[in-house]
Amino acid sequence: MSSSRRNGRFRAVLIVLGLMIGLGISEVCAWGLLRLNPPTAPVGRWEFRATRPAPYKDAEYFGSDFLDESMRCLRLSNPTGASYLVPGDFQGRFINVRNGQRLTTDQPEAFEYRLFLFGGSTVFCSTVPDSDTLASCLQRALNATPGPRYRVENYGAPAMIARQQTERLAATPLQPGDVVVFYDGFNDVYYPIYNGNPRGFHPGDSDDGGVRKLGGVQAWLYPRCMRLKTHSYAAEFLFHNLDGPRPANVVNSRKLNRNLGAAEAGYREALVTASTDARARRARFVHALQPHLFSVHSPDAYERAVIRNELKLLPGLDQACRLGYPRLHQAATSAATTGFLNLDLSAVLDARTEGEEYYLDYCHTNHSANERVAHALCDALRTPTNAE
Repeated sequence: MSSSRRNGRFRAVLIVLGLMIGLGISEVCAWGLLRLNPPTAPVGRWEFRATRPAPYKDAEYFGSDFLDESMRCLRLSNPTGASYLVPGDFQGRFINVRNGQRLTTDQPEAFEYRLFLFGGSTVFCSTVPDSDTLASCLQRALNATPGPRYRVENYGAPAMIARQQTERLAATPLQPGDVVVFYDGFNDVYYPIYNGNPRGFHPGDSDDGGVRKLGGVQAWLYPRCMRLKTHSYAAEFLFHNLDGPRPANVVNSRKLNRNLGAAEAGYREALVTASTDARARRARFVHALQPHLFSVHSPDAYERAVIRNELKLLPGLDQACRLGYPRLHQAATSAATTGFLNLDLSAVLDARTEGEEYYLDYCHTNHSANERVAHALCDALRTPTNAE
């Protein structure tokens, strides 16, 4: 046998041994990582809240009775001929809904004007009792500051986008001097961009992000890791640490760009229409872009854990928010040139004391967060401005 052939076989043996040693090391490393950080399935939001997470640690109202009401109170319907949603009546110890409005506490008996607070589930606030909703917190803040007396009305309804809020506003009686506040943003990412649904949610619609699509590397690795994960620690580790399949609305650049453009245009149109309607009826219009978990500048350990769980439930939602929120900000800024007060409150919950947590999921918050947002709104409402 020639020396060149012997050398070739020797190199082949070395390569095989190297691959075997490498695979063995990867198996040992994967085994250790799996032991240190066992893979976990996503935790459902109600299951998570039942564990009394950090935002509820000092909440006197927290308990099984409150959680039960929080789950049962959501009863949405469409008024005849309308595309918007209205909460159904509900009576409980912690949560009450009457005539399509969540109960606002601390309303003054005597008042000069009404303040209509429109928004989605973060205005409806099923995560807290009546006294701790954003509307109730804003009512107390306004009561405690000099200026006209307002009675705050909670017109929040889960899943609403700005377009639907505008339609409900058109059906709401206004009087001269009243104030209309839109507090929104997240749903206009979640439905028009992430779900590709520019009209917003309607009962019976899917709201899971649409068809899920694997990226190129994921498409190659996923089926192989799924097949081998019961026989290989490395395959099991990869399978559990690959990003979940993101929806086509996020993965497909054509769909994503189309949805981003439609969301921006729809948002601007809704705000201009709402402000024009309010002005025509001699009411004041104010818009506020709300914060959400993906907008936190430097998330702490708790927030990072919540984000990881949310992205197991809704892969790609962070990307939709990262690309969508600047477009909504741009749309609101452009719309405000028509003459209304526009507030960017997306960073209002960034500052907090050590150990204080606000978020229960991607955008729903606790009582402390509502207080902070309410004071920011109150300060803006009580400050004279030439922007309108």
